[in-house]
Amino acid sequence: MWRLMCFRLPSMPRRVLLRKILPVLLSFVVMTVLTFQEVFDLVQVLHRPNALTDNSYYHHAFERDAGRAFRNTTSPDDFPFEYLINEPEFCSSKEDLDIINFVGVAPWEKSARERIRRLWGNSTWRSVSGFSTVFLVGTTNEEGVMEAVQKESQVHRDIIQISFRDTYDNLTLKTLSGLHWVDRYCTNPTWVLKSDADVVINIFELKDFLTQYDEKNNGTRQQMICKRRQSLSPCRKGCRHTKWQVSWEEYPHPRYPSYCQGPGYIIPRHLVRSLYRAANKTHPFRMEDVYYTGILAQKLGISKVNIAHRFPWRPRAWQDSFVTTDIMILELDKGVGRGASTLVWSNILHNKGFKDESCANVTGNFNVSAS
Repeated sequence: MWRLMCFRLPSMPRRVLLRKILPVLLSFVVMTVLTFQEVFDLVQVLHRPNALTDNSYYHHAFERDAGRAFRNTTSPDDFPFEYLINEPEFCSSKEDLDIINFVGVAPWEKSARERIRRLWGNSTWRSVSGFSTVFLVGTTNEEGVMEAVQKESQVHRDIIQISFRDTYDNLTLKTLSGLHWVDRYCTNPTWVLKSDADVVINIFELKDFLTQYDEKNNGTRQQMICKRRQSLSPCRKGCRHTKWQVSWEEYPHPRYPSYCQGPGYIIPRHLVRSLYRAANKTHPFRMEDVYYTGILAQKLGISKVNIAHRFPWRPRAWQDSFVTTDIMILELDKGVGRGASTLVWSNILHNKGFKDESCANVTGNFNVSAS
């Protein structure tokens, strides 16, 4: 048979040879190139679904591409987006900066930014907490919102806007941008706090905890500090939280690695570059907290300090939380009312001995009552 095949092959028409053999050769070349570029590395593109079976991949990729600003070349450090608004001297202008907090927030959520500026994010407290906040926002098709963000930025100088569409599925890109921005423009703090807009940060307890942590660990700072989630199963088809649903194509494992709960986690500043470099820059896994603090942290050998007792999950007794405990991060239940953050912050100030508890205008000097 082999002799017969070898005998007949040269007699086949050239176009038949091309039609039968060329596709095989091209497939081999393409697979070799993709493998060389590590396209199939599960850590790098763990969530990427099979393009032949899941059209949602094209949908998400389209949303991201639609939100990018025009650019001629990719920057040398392989960051794939543009800073539409940037504050490159935000950190370097603050000598007492110890904790940089980046908050992911939508461009249209101005009230959330104003609330944080008015309360724990106010510069009044930096001298006693070493804490400052910047806001990470994406883009929107609403021109009026984009213009309003520009004007707000000119007043407060604390907004970083990046050129991708601001959607839930792009939260991972927002954290990627925060890591890149800290790595490039914010070298002086010791710690990085990533937080959501719907949490309250007790910056005084946070500062004390990190100081004690350094004393206990001789300043080594090799761990993330967070509320740790242990070996949870992904939310698959049929679970009630549809935005957290992950297909087997996106994540082909029965359980997640240990990871930090997304509303707030703390990273030593010197680990930021390693996390950024290990991340997929355009299509990271959609579950932001799982990806950075679970998948990538596991790959890099970064462990976690669990502060679950100081980071309760939306406690109903929120009014007393900061008065009777040493809670550092509080995720507020959405049912507690619009004034919850202000009242909790007022309790924090009272607990620290500050006389002014109105929080109506957190500016100027505050008097501490005599002990």
